[in-house]
Amino acid sequence: MKREFDFLELGGTLYTPSISKHILSIANGDKFPKVKSVVFCLEDAIKDSDLEYAIKNIQNMLLNYKQSSIKVFIRPKNSENLKLLLTLENIEKIDGFALAKFGIGNMERYFNVLNEITTSYYLMPIIESNDMFDDEKLKQISKYLISQTKHTILTLRIGGEDMFKTMGIKKSCEDSIHDFHISSKVFASIFSIFKPYGFNISAPVYNCLNNLDIFKSEVKRDIKEGFFGKTVIHPSQANIINECYKVSNDELNEAKEILNNENEAVFRFQDKMCEPSVHHLWANGILKRKKIFGIL
Repeated sequence: MKREFDFLELGGTLYTPSISKHILSIANGDKFPKVKSVVFCLEDAIKDSDLEYAIKNIQNMLLNYKQSSIKVFIRPKNSENLKLLLTLENIEKIDGFALAKFGIGNMERYFNVLNEITTSYYLMPIIESNDMFDDEKLKQISKYLISQTKHTILTLRIGGEDMFKTMGIKKSCEDSIHDFHISSKVFASIFSIFKPYGFNISAPVYNCLNNLDIFKSEVKRDIKEGFFGKTVIHPSQANIINECYKVSNDELNEAKEILNNENEAVFRFQDKMCEPSVHHLWANGILKRKKIFGIL
């Protein structure tokens, strides 16, 4: 039975090659107990020659998997690979799928497969094809996703590395993804096209492990820009993200005041103008974050 949760509970989402010998202990919550969500990848993270083994590895995991607090997703290579995964024994135990290279060219194929089954899953479409540079195509994708009601679109993910690959750019460990004009343009388009319709957007990966200060500052910038959730390549990054997602006492107190029905429609709090009708979504998010991640 599908368990209920929302995008706030994903935290930093650990991407793990599906050929890893540790996928069962990760999924069961034994190896990385502080990680809140994981994606076992059958696409870019493995070679084509390893695909058959990866499927067997996932099947063995499913036969012994016991659902834990960690939210478990699989990233199929394509729609045909997804169709194969859905035939695996106990596949209904996982929470959902991250849909690779999701866009105009394959979105109907993905949902033709998904709509044939009885189980409902959480889905995380990944915008990482050249469609991300075309506002008209992004609008078509948004409209199509809104029309699909059988499965839950939990969050949209953005392929930051694919974006840079298209531009012929390789980001250094000293750079944040927010430092580039092209990423600012792409992010603005995706936010303006998807956010108003209730889609959450998760932040792209920071693909270095040796510069924690830049990583922390990028996560804080993610939050400032409206992202929530982030792809991570190591459990230590997930731990840092979960710390950054804690709320301050000032944020918590302000959120409580905004949600206090006894306050006026517009009121002053700590020398700020607060409008509950405008800020209630932010305030509810703060209270949920406090419950999930705690207080700084």
